[in-house]
Amino acid sequence: MNKTNPIDFNNLYKTYYVEAINYANNKTHNILVSEEVVNDSFIKAYKNLISFDPNKACFKTWLFTIINNTIIDNYRKTNKHDIVYSIDNINDEGKQIYQHSYKELTPLEILNNNEIYDKVIKSINNLNNDNLKNIATLYFINGLNYNEICETLDITLPSVKGCIFRIRIKLQKELYIFL
Repeated sequence: MNKTNPIDFNNLYKTYYVEAINYANNKTHNILVSEEVVNDSFIKAYKNLISFDPNKACFKTWLFTIINNTIIDNYRKTNKHDIVYSIDNINDEGKQIYQHSYKELTPLEILNNNEIYDKVIKSINNLNNDNLKNIATLYFINGLNYNEICETLDITLPSVKGCIFRIRIKLQKELYIFL
């Protein structure tokens, strides 16, 4: 950010807020959590606006990366268990009753999930070109589809498909040793 031409954060907020809510809700499936995540993410973006480099990525890509990381952080804080579903019970009418209970994740399971995520991030950061890194982040971390990546990065669909194919091969080779 340059002091003579500051970024109009209010305009960015108005421009991307609804899309950010939809993106977060697509990941969390909970509108209240999505609103909290997006608001936290905009605060983080505002506080770190000085580190935003428009030559590396567009604001939307940077913001959605922050949103995705905030979702992951919130998930790690609040979901240290898995839901286990059971259909073993049958009511008086002979219909199956669905019940759920929580299975606490062991510290080792939590550690393994975090290590795998960290390894994927590291592997993406080791890609030899910034364009591949941006596409990998949008696709594998942020969960954008091919068309959304085309729109975000202003590149053609065949380019995105080819890049994701090459990225998959590179990541599989690098992650195979870890997994």
